[in-house]
Amino acid sequence: MSLFPEEPLDSAVGYFPGHLNQIINNGRWTLIRKLGWGSRSSCWLATDSEDPENIRAIKIYSASASKDSSSANERNILQKLRDSGILSNVPVTGDTFYEETEGRTHFCLVLHVLGPSILSLLDDSTESERYLPLHAVKQVVGAVLGVLCLLHKNNIIHGAVTPDNVLLPSFQQAHSIRDFMSNDPSNFGQNFAGREGRAYHVVKSQPMNTYGLKRDSPATDFASIQLDLSNYSHARIVSENTMLDAQSNFLPPEASIEGASIDTKADIWMLGCTIYTLLTGRELFENAPGMLSPEDFEKVLAAIRPDLSATKAMSRDDAKETASIIKVCLRLDPTDRPTASRLLGYRWVQSGMICSCGWCASNP
Repeated sequence: MSLFPEEPLDSAVGYFPGHLNQIINNGRWTLIRKLGWGSRSSCWLATDSEDPENIRAIKIYSASASKDSSSANERNILQKLRDSGILSNVPVTGDTFYEETEGRTHFCLVLHVLGPSILSLLDDSTESERYLPLHAVKQVVGAVLGVLCLLHKNNIIHGAVTPDNVLLPSFQQAHSIRDFMSNDPSNFGQNFAGREGRAYHVVKSQPMNTYGLKRDSPATDFASIQLDLSNYSHARIVSENTMLDAQSNFLPPEASIEGASIDTKADIWMLGCTIYTLLTGRELFENAPGMLSPEDFEKVLAAIRPDLSATKAMSRDDAKETASIIKVCLRLDPTDRPTASRLLGYRWVQSGMICSCGWCASNP
């Protein structure tokens, strides 16, 4: 296990060794803040030398992910979304380029600026309070389903419908970004000893946490923001030999069966796991669900309603209906799971899809 406070820069995957004020893409972009990192990449805020008012997020893939299909896959999927007119609740791309550093090549994807994941709203919570209220989760589910309807219509599996891929919005205008950063300056980083005593410059992630949204914000506040379903490096076009490679304990059982048919219903399974996690602060499965015996799987399902009732996220009556929704998503046979469009019409989902006017919240 890596001891690095951020991405393990000494890993064989070859993360990008970035630092503040670093100039990349032949002088085009200057890195001014580290926004975050994941299993395949890190993300940086950058200013455009050709237009100081143009500030974007640049997703910089690790050297290994730049070599395999991950980076090209995300680029191609996002381009397909743009060509299909799908621009709402998904990352909007700009340029792409390759950056050479320390003898390694990194694929870079220019995106509009997004905020932290929805899980960031739980960062200040105690262990017993790690949950989102039901109204917030319903808003998340409605937004995600809206994207999945469009993806599935185009035979695209998102492949990683997990809480950390649901992102909050951020400022887009340069003056607003600069105002935010004046009150929350970027971290310049510090040296950290990796394997064999080599020093690495580690920069702390600082997402653009904006709009003042909090875990206990009212439903109208959640309704007034646009949530984005991000990370399309795991996405797949439905085919006979589709394989998924996201976090294994969120993947559906069919992903563990060699030669099994995998289609868009995989996203529905992952959505069920995501609903549970957002409401309880815990992951439903410890390991890949496909490895569970039928008896153990039934035990997991039986515990969902009591787990939900034990939280402060909802009433006991709500826990019954919410558990039913999760179980509908977790049907073992993919053909028994509802489509995204059908699930979007369920009363549980519709009751949470209010606008920001306030009237809907008081007159469901």
